[in-house]
Amino acid sequence: NERDDVSRGLSNAESQICHRGDLQRVAGRRERCGVCQRCLRAGPAADDEPSWRARRFADACANVLTQQTQSAEVFAQLIQRAHERKDYARVDALASTLAERLAPSEICELARSNNVIVRALAHEALTQMPAPLLTALLRDPIDAAVARFALERQATEFGSEEAQRALRQFEDFGAEDF
Repeated sequence: NERDDVSRGLSNAESQICHRGDLQRVAGRRERCGVCQRCLRAGPAADDEPSWRARRFADACANVLTQQTQSAEVFAQLIQRAHERKDYARVDALASTLAERLAPSEICELARSNNVIVRALAHEALTQMPAPLLTALLRDPIDAAVARFALERQATEFGSEEAQRALRQFEDFGAEDF
């Protein structure tokens, strides 16, 4: 149920503001507790209620998207958002779900991203994929260069014989006959 997902997202967003969920009213404004690490990392508290609510809603939406998205573009935006906020745990969590949630061609799309962080995470995810899966991508004119790079990394960094064999065959037969 979407409403339940948003409710869970809101409660997750609230707990990210303060580990105790402790937002105090000071002079009519909501302020973070200023004690826990999350509050200290988050920076100054919002001066007005609408700003705080908008930020809370944005966090809830990001939480729901993180749990459900299967779009390369949305993953790129979530990774960029987490990186800008210096939320490295979230970046790591998103990176670990790339291969589970996205098709290999979608990950190749991320590997061509303009954002260096997104690109690096996508290349790492591709390098961890099975060589036969990457070999199939060599037939795709759009994804072939990215797949080849991932196979080359597997061959050199991990000594993968399967990746070396696929690269030799690709060089011998070319893209058209492969």
